[in-house]
Amino acid sequence: MCALLVASAAVAAAQTDANSLTITASRSLAVQPDQLVFGVTVNSGLNSGLDDVVAALAGSGVTAGNLQSVYSYTDSPNHTTVQWTFTLSVRISEAKTTITLLEGLRQTIGTKSPGLTLTYQSQGTQVSGQLQSSQQCPLPDLIADARAQAQRLVSGSAGLSVGPILALSDGSTGAVLAQTFVAADYRIGDFSSLGTFLFGSTSIISSRQDCIVVVKFSLLRY
Repeated sequence: MCALLVASAAVAAAQTDANSLTITASRSLAVQPDQLVFGVTVNSGLNSGLDDVVAALAGSGVTAGNLQSVYSYTDSPNHTTVQWTFTLSVRISEAKTTITLLEGLRQTIGTKSPGLTLTYQSQGTQVSGQLQSSQQCPLPDLIADARAQAQRLVSGSAGLSVGPILALSDGSTGAVLAQTFVAADYRIGDFSSLGTFLFGSTSIISSRQDCIVVVKFSLLRY
């Protein structure tokens, strides 16, 4: 997945004294999602535990570590249902294979494990931690932005020019800062049309990393 540099306010702040000029320059690094997220829910009776549910999901990629919540409710005077909810993240390229596996489990889980039922749904896309951590802020471009702004600030001052860098600090956040959700389309149960599932609207999470550099330039007089 390629990352897109989105120029935000090129300079967030500028400070000056008699002999130096400090500029804060920033850009946003937008990272395109590389994973599709599924919600997988298994309903069981009180006699089934987590190990039983995970065993029934063998081959799907769901493990005990994917468990998000457990909820029980009484649906008849003599019966209580336990709802086990898991989150499964897969590479977008593996989405169709994962849907096929989940659909197969949905149809057969009750036969192989009596008393269990399964539903699943799309929860949108996300940026994996591996991809997020691999992004590098464009330090040379940020410094160039800061120098250009510094030159603009002193251009109207006779006898001044921007000199070498005196100090440099990195204020980049290195974190997911923004989430945008678009037209959620949740589908539960029988995905008879994989194309509709894959290419219909889903909730989309876009990741943005703020890249910030603070540069202190010397001021030269002539």
